[in-house]
Amino acid sequence: MTSHIFFGFIGLGLLHLLFIPFVVCFGLLTMAFWIWMLVDCVRRVSRGESNQIGWLIVILFTHFLGAVIYFLFGRRNA
Repeated sequence: MTSHIFFGFIGLGLLHLLFIPFVVCFGLLTMAFWIWMLVDCVRRVSRGESNQIGWLIVILFTHFLGAVIYFLFGRRNA
């Protein structure tokens, strides 16, 4: 094995280690936002707003994308 190939693998590994905290934080933030929108929608359904059941299904099946769409359009209508 030549030194160029060996150090190339090390450099690639170190570069990936720098992105791990970013990816983990982004994942946790998106999951927290999804749960926040899910809880908000469930609270509205429990208050008797029946049109929110459709939003609840959208949020459950499309996860983060559905939560963003609900945040932009669903909460304003409710």
